[in-house]
Amino acid sequence: MLGGFMAQKKRIGEMLIDDGLLTEEQLKKILSIQKENPERKFGEILVQEGIIDKKVLTQYLLAQMD
Repeated sequence: MLGGFMAQKKRIGEMLIDDGLLTEEQLKKILSIQKENPERKFGEILVQEGIIDKKVLTQYLLAQMD
C-alpha cells in the first residue's frame, strides 16, 4: 500500500521546522502563497523567499527520499 508508506514520510516543512530553519509562521506564509499559486512548488517558494538556498533544499529533498 503505497499511500500508507508515503504518509509516514516527513514533509520538508516539518523537517525544516524540526531543524530550526523554518518557523510555523513562515510555513503558513509559504502554504498561503502556494494555495494562491498552485503551480509553484513548496521548495521553489522557500528559496525565492530567501528562507533556504538551493543547496539546503537539495539536501532536504535527498533526506526525504531516504
